[in-house]
Amino acid sequence: MNGNPVDPVAVGAGTYIAIATDLAGLCTDSDTATVTLQDSIDISSQVSVQEICNSTTINFENTSGQSGTWNFGDNTTSNQNTGSHTYAGFGTFTVTFVADEDCVLPVTWRPTHRRTTSP
Repeated sequence: MNGNPVDPVAVGAGTYIAIATDLAGLCTDSDTATVTLQDSIDISSQVSVQEICNSTTINFENTSGQSGTWNFGDNTTSNQNTGSHTYAGFGTFTVTFVADEDCVLPVTWRPTHRRTTSP
C-alpha cells in the first residue's frame, strides 16, 4: 500500500498480513499493513465570511488549502479562495463553501445580522 489512500469500500479498517510464497513452496515472506479510515476534515476555522456594515457586499476567504466552490445563496457561485460578493439587494442569504475533495465537511455561514431593508 506504501501509504497510498485505500478505497474504504474495497478494504475496511484493520490489520492485514500479505504472505508471498515462491513457486516451489520452499520460501515464504510476509508483510503487515494497518489500514485506518480518516474522519471528515473540518476546515470551518479556515473559512470565513464577513459582512460589510450597511452594505449588500460580503468578503469571503478560504485559507484551508482546499479548493472548492462558494455558493452565495442567490444562485451565484465562485471558485476563488478570497474575494467579495455583492448581492442585488438586502436580504438574508446562506453562504456555503464546499471543498472539491472527499472527506471535507462543507462550511455554512448564516449572517448574524439579518437585514431585510436598506439602511
